[in-house]
Amino acid sequence: MRKTSSVVIATLMLAAALTCALNRSVQAEDSGRLIGSWYVTATEDRFGKGGTFAALTGDAGVGLAVRCIEGDLTIGVLDMSPDPKPLPIGGKFVIKLRIDKEPIMTTVGQAISDRLIQVSTQADMVRTIRKGRETALRLESADGVSLTRIFKTRETSKAFDRIAKECNLD
Repeated sequence: MRKTSSVVIATLMLAAALTCALNRSVQAEDSGRLIGSWYVTATEDRFGKGGTFAALTGDAGVGLAVRCIEGDLTIGVLDMSPDPKPLPIGGKFVIKLRIDKEPIMTTVGQAISDRLIQVSTQADMVRTIRKGRETALRLESADGVSLTRIFKTRETSKAFDRIAKECNLD
């Protein structure tokens, strides 16, 4: 019971961080729900641009968000630690992802706020995450500082249903 409560609290913190990080002033249509290890949100756009659909998970103060924002597929990495050191806005990062035993995928990211790194995303990355049970993330700064987190992912396929539909993953 205690572990479940801490997971729920961590997930709610992740959702709050994503809401702030997205910096959008839209009305929540679906306040969110847990599907496996993912916190899923859906907000329809009021002007017909597709809305914002996200699935979020976290590990030790770091969040991983897969998002479809107005038809654009993106991955975000969030600093959710209680005492964060602000990211340098515009700072560049090397991102390595490994899903289960699949080959390592390398891409780049850029800090778009003091807590959010937007990752250069290809649909195949998200398709691979969607099939996997575990996603390992390594974040490397220009200074060579790295951070590694492992996200245990359950029911990813179901959590990504709306993202897949809105961003044409299938």
